Amino acid sequence: MPLLMFNCYVIYRLSLLSDKMVKYLDQTEKEYIEALASNVDEPELYLKDKSHVGIKAPALISYTKLLGIVGANHHMLTIYSIPFSRMYETIRLITSFSHPFLAKFKMSEELEAKLTEPLSNNSTIEELFNIELYDLISIKDGYQIRAEGFKKT
Repeated sequence: MPLLMFNCYVIYRLSLLSDKMVKYLDQTEKEYIEALASNVDEPELYLKDKSHVGIKAPALISYTKLLGIVGANHHMLTIYSIPFSRMYETIRLITSFSHPFLAKFKMSEELEAKLTEPLSNNSTIEELFNIELYDLISIKDGYQIRAEGFKKT
């Protein structure tokens, strides 16, 4: 079997568990595998554009099955996206992904800031029950509905 970078990534991640898990023929082989594995992007969630969360994940069955389950749109070999309208549930599922040796998804600082962005008004707990729908990020950026769309006529 040829040593493709995704194969090397799996071997490298497995070797991080224990030296006994993977036996290398020599130091050169180990360095070669680590060099190929370093070309693989670690799984990451990031802010793709104003209305989409980007997802980078190695082309491995564990990741592709997960991204298929959450309904992520496949763009390239390792690039996916989801609309903001589904981001909270999808991010909850993706960040809870656990594998014995594959890396967990990391969230970019930019996306973390977007998710924790405070509401436009400095609301107290009592005022949160009366908040305008338009102030919610998933409505404003996910569904892209203007404030006028919520007014009764």
